[in-house]
Amino acid sequence: MNKKLITILLIVILIFQALAISYVANELLCCIVFVLSILSRKKGETFSIYDVFLFTEFFFCFDIIFGDIFGLYDLHSFEHFGQIDTFNDKELITSFKILSFFQAGIVLSWLWNNKHTQVDIKQRVRFSNEGRKLCLILFYIMFIPACAAKAIIVYSAMVYGYVESIQLGELVGSNIYVYLGSALFEVISAFCFYLAVDKDEFKRLALLYAIPSIMLLFTGQRGPGIVTIIAIIWLYNKYVQKVNFKYVAILGVGAVILLPLIGQWRGDSSELVTNSALGWVSHFFFSQGMSFNVIPFTVRYLDTFTNKVPFLFGYLWDLFHPTQAYTIDSIVDGNYLAYHLAYNAYGDTFFLGHTMGTSLIAELYELAQGYYILMLPLSFFIMNFTTYLSNNMYKNPFLFVIGIEYMMCFIYSPRDSIGKVLSFTIIYTIVFTLLMYLLFKKKTAHE
Repeated sequence: MNKKLITILLIVILIFQALAISYVANELLCCIVFVLSILSRKKGETFSIYDVFLFTEFFFCFDIIFGDIFGLYDLHSFEHFGQIDTFNDKELITSFKILSFFQAGIVLSWLWNNKHTQVDIKQRVRFSNEGRKLCLILFYIMFIPACAAKAIIVYSAMVYGYVESIQLGELVGSNIYVYLGSALFEVISAFCFYLAVDKDEFKRLALLYAIPSIMLLFTGQRGPGIVTIIAIIWLYNKYVQKVNFKYVAILGVGAVILLPLIGQWRGDSSELVTNSALGWVSHFFFSQGMSFNVIPFTVRYLDTFTNKVPFLFGYLWDLFHPTQAYTIDSIVDGNYLAYHLAYNAYGDTFFLGHTMGTSLIAELYELAQGYYILMLPLSFFIMNFTTYLSNNMYKNPFLFVIGIEYMMCFIYSPRDSIGKVLSFTIIYTIVFTLLMYLLFKKKTAHE
């Protein structure tokens, strides 16, 4: 569709959305905005960061809204932590408005600011052969503690259970050096991707890079492994070679079959597999769409939060003002939306390690202090930044390493937050990149 026509339609819809007071009207308008998002895809550009984000957005938020429209799901009632919770019409109507204005900003940014440019990776910063070899050696060395760290988590999940190991950090034989090596592996891996000389080397690196995250599937934790695979496919498609959509579709079908079983592995009774194939698929999608619930919960408890800084920036603040997870201190002095929601909604259950996750959309709503109209400029800015970064990552190794971490956070942000990129990874990246620059950078691109 013509971008001017889509822009006009979005403006008209948002005006109606702002004025609409009925539940059905707001829900329908929200879904129409998402349909326009799909129609805004650029022809000839497959598996762009915009495409990937639309997929995860539908997967984690919009699927249950469409399910509600067609009578396959009821947004007003859901089961969580073994109890039935309900949302009223006002909370859900506000959530639809939040989603519509957020989505409109994403669409308008993509339509008007994404310039489909051909990326020439030959223009990247060049490093000496010695530097490249050293980086590869470090990659293979750090692969061992990276796997060891995940193996400890997997074993601990089998001993203590999912919540105790993943959420409460009850780990068997944890070691600070193992986890430091694991963190460095993330940075060095990204640097190796930057230095990869051909697609075969990229594939080898990608396979090894994905293994530690995929190992977490055996704990029942699905997010890191799936997001890592999606991010690698996006990166390969963007900078190395266009992927065959057939293979991506096969992976998607495999995920639909595998992920509900992993939910059972960790003892999630809400993801019990039904006897019919249709029931299996529909239940799988609707169970993932539960991340939508973070938004109406944020609407409900907006005025009761005790965070010191906006949740979106709380990850950086909490690095220098740490609190013990799942304690009252993490509520009084912490700035993690997932904790505040779980505490307000479920009280003492929170202290047992139960949480409902976070969401970029909900964090932006809190940043806007409840003014959902501000979701449009905020999401517009974020999509602008994301698009720029995706088109320019290869120009600078520091930008590339941070870019990979950011893109993984962005892809997962309908169920998580881009704020998590503000971590010690940045410090590791600055130090490692600076050392590589000082020791191994070539003076010119032609040496």
